Parts: sequence; structure tokens; C-alpha cells
Amino acid sequence: MISHAAREATCTEIGWREYEACSHCDYTTYAEIAAMGHEHHCTVTPPTCESEGFTTHTCACGDSYVDSYVDAAGHEQSEWMQAKAPDCTEGGEERRVCVRCNYDETREVPSGDHADGDGNGDCDTCGQPMSNEERPSDGCRSTLTISSCSMILLVIACHRIAFKKKKE
Repeated sequence: MISHAAREATCTEIGWREYEACSHCDYTTYAEIAAMGHEHHCTVTPPTCESEGFTTHTCACGDSYVDSYVDAAGHEQSEWMQAKAPDCTEGGEERRVCVRCNYDETREVPSGDHADGDGNGDCDTCGQPMSNEERPSDGCRSTLTISSCSMILLVIACHRIAFKKKKE
């Protein structure tokens, strides 16, 4: 009789118990142990804003595979918030943040123009004196001045005519 050592079954290969076999005939105590097959444990990786999610199946023997892919979620940005206010000479900045991953996005806000609504020659926003090029050139003030002067001259002329008629 020849003795044979046992061999454990693996995930993919058969095994056997210790056995004896006759060297002169077909007698044997051989008993096969079936391959166990893989026993995968699952690990779920959820999607992020920029990466897809998936499930990894891993066996103790090292065999693994990935499936159940899920698309990346994409950023869920907050509303634009003012980070730096623009003024007459410098632009500002707005910022928004992803509520899931804190991805920060910024954009520039252009500077505004000087405004002289009260006509004093200084910017109403920053108080800086405005150059002639920066002052409104739409003719409103000059038209208003000409209209006012015309009205005054008309009133004076009417008074003169009325005064002359009274003297006569």
C-alpha cells in the first residue's frame, strides 16, 4: 500500500483526504473533495461628485471583480455668494460651494462705473472726483440747463412786455 497525503480543496481546485492505494491492483481509499468555489465579500464604493461608484467583490484567495457601476453624482453647487464686492475701480468676486464635497468655484464680477447722480462732480459710490471723461455725456444736464435758461429768459421777456404795456 502506498500512502498519499491529503490536499485541501481550494476555490477552484479539487482536494482529497489522506488515502492509500494498492500498487498491485486498483484498490484505493481515495475520496475527492469538491472545489469550494469563490466566496466573494462585497464592498460598495459610493459615487462622488466626480467619480463613479461601484461594487467590488473579493474572495479570500485574491480573486476579485467589479460591477454595479453608478454614474458620478455631479456637483450640487450652492447659490452664488458675494465674496468681494466690486466697486468703481476694482472688480469683485463671487463664490459657490458644492454641498456634497465642498468643491469651491469662483467667478469674477466686473467693476462698476462711477456714477454722479447728484451732479457734484464726485462719484456717489466711492467719493472720488470724476474726470470729464467719466461724467455722463448724455446731455441731460446741459439740456436741463438750456431749458432752464430758456424758461427764465421767456419769463423775463414776458415781464418786460407786460411792464411796457402797463406804462402805456
